[in-house]
Amino acid sequence: MDALVEIAERGGAESFAAWLGDVHVVLFCAVLVVSGLANGMIETFLFVRLRELGASSALLGASRLLMCLGELPVFKHHARLERALGGTFGVLTLVQLAYVVRFL
Repeated sequence: MDALVEIAERGGAESFAAWLGDVHVVLFCAVLVVSGLANGMIETFLFVRLRELGASSALLGASRLLMCLGELPVFKHHARLERALGGTFGVLTLVQLAYVVRFL
């Protein structure tokens, strides 16, 4: 991780190229893109389906509120999760598995 900090301190195009050359950075960015796409699909199609069923705007807002409230325990216990799962990549793996289960 210290090497990445040194790269970031250099700045400029050389720094950006060095970051893209690091497999961990590329993997992290790929996981973020996949997570963002999955979350976007879940939220968009949930709202579309609820609208088809005649849901009110209040119900759509309540569903979004429940999604956000479900994330709060993770924020509170993230340090414990990272220790138990071996760091950031372990947590990201768990998140991706949760998306797979949610799509089933």
